[in-house]
Amino acid sequence: MIKRDMVRFRNCILIGCAAFSIAVLSGCAFGDRVVCVTPVIAETCPETTVHTEIKVLAPEDSRGKKANFVAYVRNGFRMHTADVLADKTVQQWVQDTLIANLKKAGYNPIAGGDKNIDGISISTKISKLECDVGVQYDSSITITVTVQKDNVTAFQDTYHGEAKQPGFWMNSAEYQDVLQKTMQNCVNNMMPDLLRKLEKVSAEYVSEKETENSSKVINDSSKAEKNKNNAVNKTNAEKDNYF
Repeated sequence: MIKRDMVRFRNCILIGCAAFSIAVLSGCAFGDRVVCVTPVIAETCPETTVHTEIKVLAPEDSRGKKANFVAYVRNGFRMHTADVLADKTVQQWVQDTLIANLKKAGYNPIAGGDKNIDGISISTKISKLECDVGVQYDSSITITVTVQKDNVTAFQDTYHGEAKQPGFWMNSAEYQDVLQKTMQNCVNNMMPDLLRKLEKVSAEYVSEKETENSSKVINDSSKAEKNKNNAVNKTNAEKDNYF
């Protein structure tokens, strides 16, 4: 009787250990997580001397995934069991981040608009943004930025960001932390270069518009003077005809 109880007790322990192992390896990995992503400001964000308006167009997401997908959830066997989803689309996150950095630099960024618009516009293409996890989190992002001046491309560059850190609990807080660090790394690489080039484009644009306005004023003055002379000549002609 005692021996039978001992065997039963041992079996219960084994079953309990097995259940615990399964829970650790897979059970906690089911169910999508949701993370809150916020705009990040570059550590180096030089201020512009040309405080002009910049139109920040809605980014293009070419990843072929859900609009708010940002990471994979995997169990202990490396099986993809769920997704990590942002509380907004990745497009919105990138657009908000660009606008925040442009404001910090002294520009007047305006969200939205069509590609075929006058003035200076920034369009972006997100070709990669994802975070995977094994023994550590491995996150990366790739963004192509195109700046146009009056519908003509002034420059286009591609920027990357990445972040790695140990994985412990695989919860929303850890995913959020590594994703924010990834965007921070990308913005740190992007903004100094982007703002330096944007300063030159903005200065050229403002100078061109000032020249156009000056020419318009001169032309308007010439037209007014010409109309005035025509009116005087017409009056003189009418007087001559009268006499």
